[in-house]
Formats: sequence, structure tokens, C-alpha cells
Amino acid sequence: MSTARNNGFPAGGDLRLDSVIKAGGTELTIENAMHMGWVRQAANGFEWIGPGSHPEVKKNPDSSQISPAQNTQEPPTDQREESQQKLPEGVEPFTPEVEAQVAQAISGIPQPMISEAVVHVLEHGPESLNYDQLASLTGLSAAEVQQRAASVIGAFTAQADSIAKSMGIQEPQELWNWLHTNRGDAMKRAQRDMAFNRDTRMLRQLIQHAKDSLGPDEGSLKAAGYQTHVNDYGELLVNINGAWTLASVAQKMRLI
Repeated sequence: MSTARNNGFPAGGDLRLDSVIKAGGTELTIENAMHMGWVRQAANGFEWIGPGSHPEVKKNPDSSQISPAQNTQEPPTDQREESQQKLPEGVEPFTPEVEAQVAQAISGIPQPMISEAVVHVLEHGPESLNYDQLASLTGLSAAEVQQRAASVIGAFTAQADSIAKSMGIQEPQELWNWLHTNRGDAMKRAQRDMAFNRDTRMLRQLIQHAKDSLGPDEGSLKAAGYQTHVNDYGELLVNINGAWTLASVAQKMRLI
């Protein structure tokens, strides 16, 4: 329960039904854990009663303390698979290493301040953050605040770049520039979904929209193993099963 998060950030003592917890190597909401019989609501908070041993968690600042005695037994495989299926559609958490990196970066900073900073970055860009002001509010040095902010921003940027590359984009930054220019409002909504809900569906939709609008590029096709050729009219062709086809047509037909 000490791993509980609200909107992607550590929950501390503010546990809710939609708080996300880690159990058996996967993530699920407290509400889903209750449906599975792993958590029950007590008079003073939520109590873990499922496989393994988790401490009772109360809705106060002391609730994040870990019980000295912990059983590290994990739920059976079928239960882990079931809980994995309970994750909301579109949610893509970080790797455990990056999750730990982000958690450390925001450790000790009040949730409202984190949310406000995230909104500010989404609206005005990371360069607009006033690190001196944040330092005075958090008790940290301006340099440490800047370092922590860079760690969080870097985690989300790396995740977005990874998604873009998995969808055939060789230069993600060029894609982000195009989307900010041509689909700015939608891009901000996609970033907000990622930052607060870990939901990447809209980002993926925007990437596909950009690919359809811009057409395939020769570098991406070659990297994917396709033979390419530019004809006398400057049109990009791609070899599909021995037949040369306009790359734009092949993409619309979902052949590449």
C-alpha cells in the first residue's frame, strides 16, 4: 500500500478507491483490489487481506509506514494475470526503474504543488518554470529543483519517444514539433492524459494522424527493412513483395 499513487504521483495518506497500488508485480486500483478480495475497507482506512502481507493503511500522514513483518509471497500467476487485465485501457506505466526515479524526484513535495507544476509545464514549457520560487516553497535548492524537474520531464519524454519509435518514427522530435504546430490543443490534451493518467491512447492516435498526413519517410522505411526508390517525379516508392508502389499509397492501404 505504500506504493499507492493518485494521478501517477505518490498518494501518501490520501488513499481513494481510484488510487493505484502495486500487487504481485502488477498495478491495479484499490477498488479493483477490493473486487478481487485483496483489500477491504475498514473504519480507519483500507486493509490488505490478499496474498502476501501488507500493513493496514489509514488515511493520515503515518499511513505510508511499512510493517516490520512482511511476507513477500506473490499471488498465483492466474491472479496476477487477472489483476493485469484490470488495468485501465490505455494505461502504460513506466518500468520499475523509471517509476522509482520519478518517485524519488517528487519525494517530499506536496501533491498540489506537483500538479500545478505539471500543468504549468504543459501550458508553457519546462523553460518557463521558476526554479527559485519552487525552491523557496519546497525548501530545496534551485539546482536540486531543476534536477528533479528534469528527471520527471525526461521520464515522460523518453516514454513518448519510445512510443513514436515503436510506430515507425525515426526522429520523434520532428514529429512533436509538427504536432505542436498543427495539432497544438490536441497535443496538450495527449500530454495531460500521459502526465496525470498514464494514458497514451490519444498520443498514439496523434502519431498515426501525423503519419497519415505527412506520409512515410525514406529513412523510416529503410530502417524497417524496405527497399525504396525516388522516381523522376520526386515520388517515394517502396518495394512490397517485389512490386514497386508509391509509399503514400502503400501507407494508406496499411501495407507498410
